[in-house]
Amino acid sequence: MTSLEHRPAPRGPERDRRPTFERPVTGTDLLLTLASFLVTTALTALLLLGLVVAGAPLDTAIVLALTTGVVLWLGGIAWALRRRGWTWDDLGLGPVGERTSRAMLWQVPLAWLTTIVLTAVVGALLLDPSESNAVASTQAALNLGPAALVGLAVAVVGIGPFVEEIIFRRVLLGWLEARTGVLLALVGQAVLFAVLHVLPQAMVLTFFLGLATGILARRHRSLWPAVALHATNNAVALLAVATTLR
Repeated sequence: MTSLEHRPAPRGPERDRRPTFERPVTGTDLLLTLASFLVTTALTALLLLGLVVAGAPLDTAIVLALTTGVVLWLGGIAWALRRRGWTWDDLGLGPVGERTSRAMLWQVPLAWLTTIVLTAVVGALLLDPSESNAVASTQAALNLGPAALVGLAVAVVGIGPFVEEIIFRRVLLGWLEARTGVLLALVGQAVLFAVLHVLPQAMVLTFFLGLATGILARRHRSLWPAVALHATNNAVALLAVATTLR
């Protein structure tokens, strides 16, 4: 009989039964995280409204509110999770191994390309072309200078993906996984991530992005590949927007 010490490591379905991350997510963890997210989002919306009412140009108001908002997000999430005793390793943000680092070099670009292709196919089937035209018109109406673009880059490429991955692919995914299983958890967090982006065109993209980042987090038991994919997507999107601005 094979001794316990020499038993082969689990593979396939046996391995997949392991939770994505070691530390379980409690209801209190989830509630504090979501509360901090909602409160800081509300404060950001109030700031945007106040700037517009005060007569600030729309593009300036958007950039100021967004950059301030992501800083508030980060502070709120840090407060909530530190209060619960979470560490970087608990979040899945500890050091990554060499194997994961190498895999990210091709898996992140492949996941992004797959996300874009699926978004284009599903968007063409489900969405009215006028939705895309409305988004393009809004982008073209903005007039952002270099300083504003740098601020947006810090917000949507640096801090934003980092915070959103903690909320959706660590806390929410971890909480759902323990209650519904991995498959439903992956789909559920992607749906909620998409719904929060409101615009139909954005919802299609963010659903597939949420699914891809969730799969990467699950595959590597680390949040870093998901953060890298999210940041890559936002960087490409920001570059595309910048090229349309007058």
